[in-house]
Amino acid sequence: MLIADDESQLLRVLVRAFEKHGYSVVAATDGKLAIDLLRRADAAIDAIVLDAAIGPGGAGGVLEVVAAERPALAVVVTSGDQLPSPLRCQLRAQ
Repeated sequence: MLIADDESQLLRVLVRAFEKHGYSVVAATDGKLAIDLLRRADAAIDAIVLDAAIGPGGAGGVLEVVAAERPALAVVVTSGDQLPSPLRCQLRAQ
């Protein structure tokens, strides 16, 4: 599982919670690192928990890579706020 969030405290809490329940977790602090880890770890990542507002550029770039390279991958997009309109449209299209 890949967890990507640019808020370090929340990322630590999420990683600990998932590991406590037996998940193997890799963590990314930004979208570029999330894409890199997704490509390098490939089969080891079977799901993503992704912050909608992750920098740089939000979750859109990560979602584009997932759609193109791993379309069957489960993705949960999280947000502490309402999702931006372009991201909502992108999520519906996939």
